[in-house]
Amino acid sequence: MSRMRGSSMRATHAVTLNQRLLAVERDGGRLRATLGSDHSDHRVVRTVGAVVVDNGTEVNAGPYFGLKEGSSNRGAVDYGANGGTAADNLHE
Repeated sequence: MSRMRGSSMRATHAVTLNQRLLAVERDGGRLRATLGSDHSDHRVVRTVGAVVVDNGTEVNAGPYFGLKEGSSNRGAVDYGANGGTAADNLHE
């Protein structure tokens, strides 16, 4: 556990959110990662020791909307029945 608290773990890791990994190339013993965004043409190149990518998931709303019209509550969520309050129902 003391190794985790050592100086080698301080300020050596960066987390990048809301960007796409566009390319990874070897650069000697390191990796050159090109990052971009869906919202602009801006690109960032970082030379790093490792690349970890989390692609996440995209919601599949098809079954919800396909079944909503035939359901008894038309897809409404009763937050009070699930331990919430009446104010939570304002988010419908």
